[in-house]
Amino acid sequence: MKHLPGRISGRWLGIVALATLLQACATLAPPANPEDIVRERAKSRWDARLAGDLETAYSYASPAYRSAFDVNAFGEMYGRGLAHWTSAEVRSVTCRETVCDVVMFITYTTPVQKGRVLSSTLNERWVLEDDQWWIYLKV
Repeated sequence: MKHLPGRISGRWLGIVALATLLQACATLAPPANPEDIVRERAKSRWDARLAGDLETAYSYASPAYRSAFDVNAFGEMYGRGLAHWTSAEVRSVTCRETVCDVVMFITYTTPVQKGRVLSSTLNERWVLEDDQWWIYLKV
């Protein structure tokens, strides 16, 4: 009889541990698919560009690009132009194995158009390298 309370406590401890484990498993988000990952990375990259944060935007470039060009060269090629980007929206992401194609909808102004808001679609390619998705920038 002296062991009965210990057995009951042990059973309750086991039940509580099992319930906690099942709850933890139920609340874990399923792994994101490549389209969702690339969509979020493309959005974050453009958010950085819109904010004028070239270093963060540069950090999304592929390792091969970053080994060939520093952030200053990136800024000259992609960051400082006549267009003033005003918004960016991911329109679509299509992935196959290690490549994703992203269509962005961009709004911008230029001095030539005297403040008129223009829009365009841009096609981006993202590549999977070292278990991470990177934007592939042409040089």
